[in-house]
Amino acid sequence: MSPESPRFAIEVSPHVEREISKLPHAIARLILEEVRARISTDPVREIKTRIKRLTGFSPPLYRLRVGD
Repeated sequence: MSPESPRFAIEVSPHVEREISKLPHAIARLILEEVRARISTDPVREIKTRIKRLTGFSPPLYRLRVGD
């Protein structure tokens, strides 16, 4: 695997797709860019205040805080 390859797969549920589609385009784009840049590479190494592993899920799920 090359260093540029994502180590984690990102699965977006239909519910999330619907919710993101309701947001203004610029905000939706910002969220998706943050997900690709941070979670797809290595969510474990990110700053703990931005990415948090959710408990009780298998496979693991993560929450990403974007913006303020």
